[in-house]
Amino acid sequence: YQYIDQILPGHPKLIMNKGRIGWTHSDIQEYAPEFRNEFQMRWVAIKKSLLITGCLPGFELNDLAPQSITSEVSSMIELKEFSLFPIHPWQWDRYIQVQYKEQICCGEVIDLGHRGDYYTPQSSIRTLTNTSHKNDFDIKCALSVLNTSCVRGIPTKYIESGHYLSDYIEKVITNDPYLVQKMDVLKEVSAAFIPNRYYESLKSSSYRYKELFGCVWRESVASKIDTNEMAIPTAGLLLENFNESLVSSIIKASGLSTKEWVKSYFDVIILPLYHLQVEHGFGLVAHGQNTILI
Repeated sequence: YQYIDQILPGHPKLIMNKGRIGWTHSDIQEYAPEFRNEFQMRWVAIKKSLLITGCLPGFELNDLAPQSITSEVSSMIELKEFSLFPIHPWQWDRYIQVQYKEQICCGEVIDLGHRGDYYTPQSSIRTLTNTSHKNDFDIKCALSVLNTSCVRGIPTKYIESGHYLSDYIEKVITNDPYLVQKMDVLKEVSAAFIPNRYYESLKSSSYRYKELFGCVWRESVASKIDTNEMAIPTAGLLLENFNESLVSSIIKASGLSTKEWVKSYFDVIILPLYHLQVEHGFGLVAHGQNTILI
């Protein structure tokens, strides 16, 4: 899944998908998915009174931090007062150090440096996969570059409700006898955001300065599949190599005719999505990057 996701050529509907306005060539080589680099996050300790959070039971921020970091910093700071928080290295260097200088100087945000597990970017750029522990959570972090149609920060308004929504959708699926056999959800389990008090007080300030400092933890694809299964983004089915698409190779390997395979594809992908919309009123954004085929 990760290998294919990182080389998707673009959004199936929007030609601006590969825009990385705000990045230098060196930034692209370091942090763009097609280069497949791995890097450590920049970790900070944040005074809990600054945070807006939303977490499922058992997924508090300090519980999500790698144990190695927790044990290292517990002797330096009082973790009852602080939460450990990962930041994309580029975002820390370009925005957080500058726009949150007051909180850093006052000791409300404490820089812990590059630590912990290694991550690699997914096609969305701001969502990162843990390569040190593949079953661990993906991290979606604020990344203030223009990609597709907006600057990819983390909006405050979803922080406290995202985990409720994904938990509710999972319950809808598990309680539906048809969907529970066909579909699973990558749930958001925790999220946090630190507002900038000055930009928040300005009604006319750009949204991008109100989405600088946030993070979301989400279940990974690797945690959902068995060792004998393979996951691919459905957008990847049309990838071509030597004039042959991935889907044609899969059909040949299946031993089915093209008509039989497409019928099975409709049974696994199209009909469950249709059922979800007609029966439960959920309509999903229609592109294949967020739909994963097992």
